[in-house]
Amino acid sequence: LAARVLAAGVDELAQRPSSETVQESLEIEDAPPPGVALRNRLSLVIAHRRREVDLREAEGFIQTIVENACEGFLVFAEAGAIVSANAAARGLFGYPDDALIGRDVREVICSPGVDARALPRSGTAIARPLDGDELAVELFVRRFQFARRQLSVAIVRDLDIRERARSRMAQTGFYDPLTGVANRALFDDRLRHALLRAQREPGASVAVLFIDLDDFKAINDSLGHRAGDRVLAEVARRLVSCMRRADTVGRYGGDEFVVMLERLRGGRLQAERIARRILDRVGAPFELGERVLQVGASVGIALDEGGSLAVDELLDRADRAMYQVKRAGKAGVSFVAEPAAE
Repeated sequence: LAARVLAAGVDELAQRPSSETVQESLEIEDAPPPGVALRNRLSLVIAHRRREVDLREAEGFIQTIVENACEGFLVFAEAGAIVSANAAARGLFGYPDDALIGRDVREVICSPGVDARALPRSGTAIARPLDGDELAVELFVRRFQFARRQLSVAIVRDLDIRERARSRMAQTGFYDPLTGVANRALFDDRLRHALLRAQREPGASVAVLFIDLDDFKAINDSLGHRAGDRVLAEVARRLVSCMRRADTVGRYGGDEFVVMLERLRGGRLQAERIARRILDRVGAPFELGERVLQVGASVGIALDEGGSLAVDELLDRADRAMYQVKRAGKAGVSFVAEPAAE
């Protein structure tokens, strides 16, 4: 039966080059053998179904990308009514599910002096989330036609998020991620600039304190590295609390911390007084879970007057002074011994 129908003629859906789907009548004058006709018919149907599947998959793929994009996507009609919003837009404006649909775009995006039909193609604007807190956003608007409708898509980026991301990147590059104090690169850079300033300011001194926690390995071995990390973070917090705004606290790695004291007018006596205050603050007991811990420290001090020393030389002197404390029994303060004359 199928073969006879195919021999008489078939109606077939064909995809034209212009992508318009139309119905065509295929007249077959000389009917092929029934088996061949059926195979040809099946091939046409399979090809058409494949095109439909490919189109649906492509649409689904694009929809998934837009829905999961980091930027907010708002599609709105010419009069301003929002017809589509992705997850990022719903999150940015604080609206659940499809609550944005149907709202006027001017309710959620404000560009001073213009209406929805004249939003700038690009620039900054004010977003008005549901909670009432206004946000600065970056806006890109493009107009297009779809199904004979004039629509616009607005891509919205939260500038506050971008600034926070930049801040996190800077934090990662110059600060110790565990303790939040300066890392080696930032500390060395600040010390270099402090020494240059000392060359221009008569009577100003720069001191470096090299601080090593006493018996810290025992804490890691007995309580674990997570407990050790909490100790390091607490020590860093206490060090910062001892310092002036102009001073810098850094972590060189492991249980080694460094402190730069800039523009010292009291020289060696002032540096030693600060170092002993650090010992008292770091050595105060603190709770770690159900335990009460007490951490000691050895502090070595190196002093430069007039910016005559290089960064590495000043740090090396402070490091050697710290090891003098270790050899003398720990938990103390020492200035570096003067290098022997060559």
